[in-house]
Amino acid sequence: MRFHAILLLAAAHTAESLLRAALVSPGKAVSVSIEYSGAADAIDELSQELRKAKAAAIWCDDVDAVKCFANEQATAKGDFPGPLPVVYTGADRQAATDAGAAAVVADAGEDVSVAPVIWRVTADNAAGAAAAAGEGDAFLFDADATAAVVAALPAKAVAVASLNAMQEDEAEVEAGRACRDAGAAGVLLRRACVGDDEDIKYARHAVGLLRSKRSSSFAMDGFTGSTNGHFGTSYGGADKPKAWKRQQVAA
Repeated sequence: MRFHAILLLAAAHTAESLLRAALVSPGKAVSVSIEYSGAADAIDELSQELRKAKAAAIWCDDVDAVKCFANEQATAKGDFPGPLPVVYTGADRQAATDAGAAAVVADAGEDVSVAPVIWRVTADNAAGAAAAAGEGDAFLFDADATAAVVAALPAKAVAVASLNAMQEDEAEVEAGRACRDAGAAGVLLRRACVGDDEDIKYARHAVGLLRSKRSSSFAMDGFTGSTNGHFGTSYGGADKPKAWKRQQVAA
Protein backbone atom coordinates (compact mmCIF):
# COMPACT_ATOMS: atom_id res chain seq x y z
CA MET A 1 0.00 0.00 0.00
CA ARG A 2 2.81 2.41 0.83
CA PHE A 3 4.46 1.80 -2.54
CA HIS A 4 1.11 2.32 -4.27
CA ALA A 5 0.68 5.62 -2.45
CA ILE A 6 4.14 6.73 -3.55
CA LEU A 7 3.27 5.90 -7.15
CA LEU A 8 0.07 7.91 -6.92
CA LEU A 9 1.93 10.91 -5.51
CA ALA A 10 4.54 10.68 -8.26
CA ALA A 11 1.84 10.49 -10.92
CA ALA A 12 0.04 13.50 -9.47
CA HIS A 13 3.29 15.49 -9.38
CA THR A 14 3.99 14.59 -13.01
CA ALA A 15 0.48 15.60 -14.06
CA GLU A 16 0.83 18.94 -12.30
CA SER A 17 4.19 19.56 -13.97
CA LEU A 18 2.77 18.79 -17.42
CA LEU A 19 -0.21 21.05 -16.80
CA ARG A 20 2.04 23.87 -15.67
CA ALA A 21 4.23 23.45 -18.74
CA ALA A 22 1.16 23.80 -20.95
CA LEU A 23 -0.31 26.83 -19.19
CA VAL A 24 2.95 28.76 -18.81
CA SER A 25 4.52 29.61 -22.16
CA PRO A 26 8.27 30.21 -22.39
CA GLY A 27 9.30 33.81 -22.79
CA LYS A 28 6.69 36.55 -22.63
CA ALA A 29 4.02 34.93 -24.80
CA VAL A 30 0.66 34.34 -23.17
CA SER A 31 -0.72 30.80 -23.30
CA VAL A 32 -4.14 30.54 -24.95
CA SER A 33 -6.60 27.87 -23.87
CA ILE A 34 -9.72 27.09 -25.87
CA GLU A 35 -13.11 26.22 -24.40
CA TYR A 36 -15.28 23.79 -26.35
CA SER A 37 -19.02 23.71 -25.72
CA GLY A 38 -20.28 21.70 -28.68
CA ALA A 39 -21.37 18.10 -29.06
CA ALA A 40 -19.00 15.24 -28.30
CA ASP A 41 -18.85 13.87 -31.82
CA ALA A 42 -16.73 14.41 -34.93
CA ILE A 43 -14.18 16.52 -33.04
CA ASP A 44 -11.00 14.71 -34.04
CA GLU A 45 -10.15 17.29 -36.71
CA LEU A 46 -10.74 20.16 -34.30
CA SER A 47 -8.56 18.43 -31.71
CA GLN A 48 -5.75 18.07 -34.25
CA GLU A 49 -6.02 21.66 -35.44
CA LEU A 50 -5.98 23.08 -31.92
CA ARG A 51 -2.72 21.24 -31.36
CA LYS A 52 -1.27 22.59 -34.61
CA ALA A 53 -2.40 26.11 -33.71
CA LYS A 54 -0.37 25.91 -30.48
CA ALA A 55 -3.31 26.23 -28.15
CA ALA A 56 -2.31 25.61 -24.55
CA ALA A 57 -5.16 23.34 -23.47
CA ILE A 58 -8.71 22.33 -24.31
CA TRP A 59 -11.37 23.02 -21.70
CA CYS A 60 -14.88 21.51 -21.72
CA ASP A 61 -17.69 20.57 -19.33
CA ASP A 62 -18.81 17.32 -20.98
CA VAL A 63 -17.28 13.98 -19.99
CA ASP A 64 -17.85 12.45 -23.43
CA ALA A 65 -16.08 15.40 -25.05
CA VAL A 66 -13.21 14.98 -22.60
CA LYS A 67 -12.84 11.36 -23.66
CA CYS A 68 -12.90 12.20 -27.37
CA PHE A 69 -10.36 14.99 -27.05
CA ALA A 70 -8.10 13.03 -24.71
CA ASN A 71 -8.11 9.98 -26.99
CA GLU A 72 -7.20 12.06 -30.04
CA GLN A 73 -4.53 14.03 -28.20
CA ALA A 74 -2.96 10.79 -27.00
CA THR A 75 -2.20 9.90 -30.62
CA ALA A 76 0.31 12.78 -30.68
CA LYS A 77 2.44 11.38 -27.86
CA GLY A 78 6.08 11.60 -28.91
CA ASP A 79 5.28 14.04 -31.72
CA PHE A 80 5.78 17.79 -32.01
CA PRO A 81 3.58 19.50 -31.13
CA GLY A 82 2.68 17.01 -28.46
CA PRO A 83 -0.67 16.29 -26.80
CA LEU A 84 -2.66 19.14 -25.29
CA PRO A 85 -4.06 18.63 -21.80
CA VAL A 86 -7.84 18.47 -21.52
CA VAL A 87 -9.31 20.40 -18.59
CA TYR A 88 -12.76 19.48 -17.27
CA THR A 89 -14.99 22.25 -15.94
CA GLY A 90 -18.11 20.26 -15.01
CA ALA A 91 -19.29 18.51 -11.85
CA ASP A 92 -18.60 14.81 -12.59
CA ARG A 93 -14.88 15.13 -11.89
CA GLN A 94 -14.02 11.51 -11.18
CA ALA A 95 -15.66 10.36 -14.41
CA ALA A 96 -13.82 13.06 -16.33
CA THR A 97 -10.51 12.06 -14.78
CA ASP A 98 -11.18 8.45 -15.71
CA ALA A 99 -11.98 9.64 -19.24
CA GLY A 100 -8.60 11.31 -19.57
CA ALA A 101 -8.94 14.82 -18.14
CA ALA A 102 -5.54 16.22 -17.18
CA ALA A 103 -7.08 18.57 -14.61
CA VAL A 104 -10.42 19.68 -13.21
CA VAL A 105 -11.77 23.09 -12.25
CA ALA A 106 -13.29 23.66 -8.81
CA ASP A 107 -14.40 26.67 -6.82
CA ALA A 108 -11.99 27.81 -4.14
CA GLY A 109 -12.63 25.94 -0.91
CA GLU A 110 -14.32 22.92 -2.49
CA ASP A 111 -13.36 19.47 -1.27
CA VAL A 112 -11.98 17.79 -4.39
CA SER A 113 -10.75 14.20 -4.41
CA VAL A 114 -9.02 14.27 -7.80
CA ALA A 115 -5.95 16.16 -8.96
CA PRO A 116 -4.61 18.35 -10.41
CA VAL A 117 -7.15 21.08 -9.64
CA ILE A 118 -7.41 24.54 -11.15
CA TRP A 119 -9.04 26.75 -8.55
CA ARG A 120 -11.72 29.21 -9.65
CA VAL A 121 -11.26 32.40 -7.65
CA THR A 122 -12.33 36.02 -7.43
CA ALA A 123 -10.51 39.14 -6.31
CA ASP A 124 -12.15 38.73 -2.90
CA ASN A 125 -11.13 35.13 -2.16
CA ALA A 126 -7.90 34.70 -4.15
CA ALA A 127 -5.61 35.34 -1.19
CA GLY A 128 -7.37 32.80 1.01
CA ALA A 129 -7.49 30.23 -1.77
CA ALA A 130 -3.80 30.68 -2.45
CA ALA A 131 -2.97 30.19 1.22
CA ALA A 132 -4.88 26.91 1.26
CA ALA A 133 -3.46 25.63 -2.03
CA GLY A 134 0.01 24.62 -3.13
CA GLU A 135 2.37 27.41 -4.11
CA GLY A 136 2.48 26.23 -7.71
CA ASP A 137 -1.25 25.61 -8.17
CA ALA A 138 -3.24 27.10 -11.04
CA PHE A 139 -6.05 29.61 -10.61
CA LEU A 140 -8.85 30.70 -12.96
CA PHE A 141 -10.57 34.07 -12.72
CA ASP A 142 -12.42 36.67 -14.77
CA ALA A 143 -10.18 38.86 -16.87
CA ASP A 144 -11.33 42.09 -15.25
CA ALA A 145 -10.01 40.85 -11.90
CA THR A 146 -6.54 40.00 -13.21
CA ALA A 147 -4.53 42.68 -11.42
CA ALA A 148 -6.15 42.06 -8.05
CA VAL A 149 -5.94 38.27 -8.28
CA VAL A 150 -2.35 38.18 -9.49
CA ALA A 151 -1.32 40.47 -6.65
CA ALA A 152 -2.83 38.00 -4.16
CA LEU A 153 -1.19 34.87 -5.59
CA PRO A 154 2.28 33.53 -4.77
CA ALA A 155 4.97 34.03 -7.38
CA LYS A 156 4.94 30.40 -8.52
CA ALA A 157 1.17 30.23 -8.99
CA VAL A 158 -0.23 29.85 -12.50
CA ALA A 159 -2.74 32.61 -13.22
CA VAL A 160 -5.27 32.06 -16.02
CA ALA A 161 -7.71 34.83 -16.95
CA SER A 162 -10.97 33.92 -18.68
CA LEU A 163 -12.74 36.10 -21.19
CA ASN A 164 -15.41 35.71 -23.84
CA ALA A 165 -14.33 34.73 -27.33
CA MET A 166 -15.31 36.41 -30.58
CA GLN A 167 -16.07 39.84 -29.13
CA GLU A 168 -16.92 42.86 -31.22
CA ASP A 169 -13.84 44.44 -32.83
CA GLU A 170 -11.76 41.55 -31.48
CA ALA A 171 -11.76 43.09 -28.03
CA GLU A 172 -10.67 39.74 -26.57
CA VAL A 173 -7.25 40.19 -28.16
CA GLU A 174 -6.41 43.47 -26.46
CA ALA A 175 -8.04 42.26 -23.24
CA GLY A 176 -5.95 39.10 -23.32
CA ARG A 177 -2.77 41.07 -23.86
CA ALA A 178 -3.71 43.35 -20.98
CA CYS A 179 -4.10 40.27 -18.78
CA ARG A 180 -0.64 39.13 -19.79
CA ASP A 181 0.81 42.54 -19.00
CA ALA A 182 -0.90 42.40 -15.59
CA GLY A 183 0.81 39.11 -14.78
CA ALA A 184 -1.46 36.35 -16.09
CA ALA A 185 0.39 33.39 -17.56
CA GLY A 186 -2.51 32.46 -19.79
CA VAL A 187 -6.00 33.24 -20.98
CA LEU A 188 -9.01 31.00 -21.52
CA LEU A 189 -11.27 31.95 -24.41
CA ARG A 190 -14.77 31.00 -23.30
CA ARG A 191 -17.00 29.51 -26.01
CA ALA A 192 -14.25 29.84 -28.58
CA CYS A 193 -15.38 26.59 -30.18
CA VAL A 194 -19.06 25.67 -30.17
CA GLY A 195 -19.30 22.92 -32.76
CA ASP A 196 -19.82 25.06 -35.86
CA ASP A 197 -17.83 25.48 -39.07
CA GLU A 198 -15.96 28.51 -37.73
CA ASP A 199 -14.34 26.71 -34.80
CA ILE A 200 -11.03 25.92 -36.46
CA LYS A 201 -10.64 29.25 -38.26
CA TYR A 202 -11.45 31.26 -35.17
CA ALA A 203 -9.21 29.23 -32.88
CA ARG A 204 -6.25 29.59 -35.25
CA HIS A 205 -6.96 33.27 -35.64
CA ALA A 206 -7.35 34.03 -31.95
CA VAL A 207 -4.41 31.96 -30.75
CA GLY A 208 -2.19 33.50 -33.41
CA LEU A 209 -3.18 37.05 -32.53
CA LEU A 210 -2.91 36.64 -28.79
CA ARG A 211 0.51 35.04 -29.02
CA SER A 212 1.76 37.64 -31.51
CA LYS A 213 3.36 40.94 -30.56
CA ARG A 214 2.05 42.60 -33.70
CA SER A 215 -1.14 44.57 -34.26
CA SER A 216 -4.38 42.65 -33.97
CA SER A 217 -5.99 44.44 -36.91
CA PHE A 218 -5.66 42.65 -40.23
CA ALA A 219 -7.61 41.38 -43.22
CA MET A 220 -9.05 37.95 -42.65
CA ASP A 221 -9.57 37.16 -46.33
CA GLY A 222 -7.96 33.80 -46.99
CA PHE A 223 -6.76 33.37 -43.40
CA THR A 224 -3.18 33.49 -44.64
CA GLY A 225 -1.72 32.65 -41.27
CA SER A 226 -3.96 29.64 -40.82
CA THR A 227 -2.96 28.10 -44.11
CA ASN A 228 0.78 28.58 -44.09
CA GLY A 229 1.38 28.49 -40.35
CA HIS A 230 2.87 31.98 -40.14
CA PHE A 231 0.39 34.25 -38.43
CA GLY A 232 0.85 37.93 -39.09
CA THR A 233 1.67 37.74 -42.80
CA SER A 234 -1.54 39.55 -43.70
CA TYR A 235 -1.60 42.13 -40.94
CA GLY A 236 -2.56 45.61 -42.00
CA GLY A 237 -3.24 48.62 -39.81
CA ALA A 238 -6.02 49.92 -42.06
CA ASP A 239 -7.78 46.58 -42.45
CA LYS A 240 -10.75 45.66 -40.31
CA PRO A 241 -11.66 42.02 -39.69
CA LYS A 242 -14.87 40.81 -41.23
CA ALA A 243 -17.65 39.78 -38.90
CA TRP A 244 -17.87 36.13 -38.06
CA LYS A 245 -21.09 34.37 -39.02
CA ARG A 246 -21.54 33.41 -35.39
CA GLN A 247 -21.57 37.09 -34.44
CA GLN A 248 -24.13 37.88 -37.12
CA VAL A 249 -26.44 35.13 -35.89
CA ALA A 250 -26.12 36.37 -32.31
CA ALA A 251 -26.97 39.90 -33.40
